[in-house]
Amino acid sequence: MSKKLFLILGILVGGVPLVWYAIPDQQRSKLKGVLYNRMQHVFLVTVTKYLLKNLVRNAVKTYLS
Repeated sequence: MSKKLFLILGILVGGVPLVWYAIPDQQRSKLKGVLYNRMQHVFLVTVTKYLLKNLVRNAVKTYLS
């Protein structure tokens, strides 16, 4: 199990830079922008969900106590 996982991780870590540098510069900067925006979006959504969940939980606890 863990050997397969390490193999997959090794291929990903080794393969991603190779693919990245095979892409022309212009495409790469466009792709970088898209990836950055996507990561930012995912991060914001995750943080917002977490904060809302805690806010609701605390409000319910306060209301019930």
